[in-house]
Amino acid sequence: MKGKYEEIHPMNLENLEARLKSLAKMDIIKPPVELIQSLPRKFKQKFPRSRTLSLEYQKYIPGGHEHQNAIKWPFTITMDKGEGAFVWDVDGNAYVDFLMASGPIILGHNYPEVMEHVISIIREKGPALGVMSEQELLAAKEIVKHVDSVKQVRFYQSGTEVGMAAARLARCYTGKEYIIKAGGSYHGWSDQFVYDLHIPGTGALFSYGIPRGCYEKTLSFKPGDIRRLEKLLKRYNKPGKGGVAAVFLEGGGGDGMTHYVPREFYHAARELCDDHGALMVMDEVITGFRLAMGGAQEYFGINADLSMLGKIVGHQYPSAGALGGREDVMELLGAQAEEVDENGTSIKKSVMTAGTLAGTNITCAAACKAIQCIEKTDAINIAARVADKITAIINDAFESHDLPFFAYNFKSIIHCATSGSSFYHISLNLPDALEKIDACREVLGMYNAMLMLEGIQSLQAMRFYTSLAHDSSEVLEKVANAFDAFAANLASME
Repeated sequence: MKGKYEEIHPMNLENLEARLKSLAKMDIIKPPVELIQSLPRKFKQKFPRSRTLSLEYQKYIPGGHEHQNAIKWPFTITMDKGEGAFVWDVDGNAYVDFLMASGPIILGHNYPEVMEHVISIIREKGPALGVMSEQELLAAKEIVKHVDSVKQVRFYQSGTEVGMAAARLARCYTGKEYIIKAGGSYHGWSDQFVYDLHIPGTGALFSYGIPRGCYEKTLSFKPGDIRRLEKLLKRYNKPGKGGVAAVFLEGGGGDGMTHYVPREFYHAARELCDDHGALMVMDEVITGFRLAMGGAQEYFGINADLSMLGKIVGHQYPSAGALGGREDVMELLGAQAEEVDENGTSIKKSVMTAGTLAGTNITCAAACKAIQCIEKTDAINIAARVADKITAIINDAFESHDLPFFAYNFKSIIHCATSGSSFYHISLNLPDALEKIDACREVLGMYNAMLMLEGIQSLQAMRFYTSLAHDSSEVLEKVANAFDAFAANLASME
């Protein structure tokens, strides 16, 4: 399979890695002390209703917030509605939204054609039936139409459930025990995947509340290190070792392409999986219907054995996730595969997965219509071109104020490399590595608060997702003004 898309680099991969590592070695650039001290006061003045709600959240919701990517300092801001490229909080403040529900929205918030279709299905057929409906078939056909490696689809309620199902299915199909993931990758929060999370090399550092036995069959390797992957496959496929059932890879690299790896890696990994009898599982939760209609697999020109699709399936509508793949593998979810036991009795193997609200009318109607709209509007390419412009605007702001920060993008996924985001690239061999990581995360929270005050919502001031709706002069002007103010505030420390 040949990729239809040219790889987009702001610089070659070696230069990108060098710049990221160089930034991680620099002193952290904090906002001026006076500004830090003023942020809580400014938040109270601008977001009074949000502050009142945040205090109430703390009484009823652990930590005072439900979502990992919600702003947490000085306090949580409550959003009221979204439309197109914008969201509004309960105090009436508008933001250019680059969080986009953590990535699945590429048409824009509350896209009319999708919204109207979902509402009509709810009115005519109800939100969920708990058994098969034609909406599931229509949505599955749309996914199969665009993702070349997918022949059958099973719907779930989240990307985390999809990851759990993929691991179980791979183990049943291969009869092997281990799974391998790239360090720093995120495949949901199930016990076996909360290992070597976000920051490569951290192992079980963030595996609180999870017994070791839950992830002892999970192996990891440094992102892009094909030799290490090969060594793991060889070692654990030796007789008596248990064997490797699957290699899990995020499209474009771990944690939403933060740990980017090139096209060549995926082709080499595909060959290794074939050579060692392991399934290749491509996590397309971020990249599906964003890098290309066929996701990262189309973009890089490869076919995985299993494909994970999460929230992108529902395009911001709830209870969304789907696992797709080869028919001979997927059939184990339907109890269709037969084998003969030691007594000569024919039995059926079946992988147990379930979900009462998986594949609801709401989710599948949204999936079917959203995929059709993404294709006909050319949303993927338009969002990518907007991201190019916004990346240039951000870099102009940093350069104008002599900051060592920079932005880079892979189609519609923009990364902002700052003192705050540097925690991804700090060497864990340093004696004070964990202290530096904590310091980076603390300043990242400050950056996020500063951008929110300027009317920009993003994924923790690190990642920015663009959509079809961002293609407007109004958005570009607001971004330019916001980042100029943001950079000017930081530069005043120089």
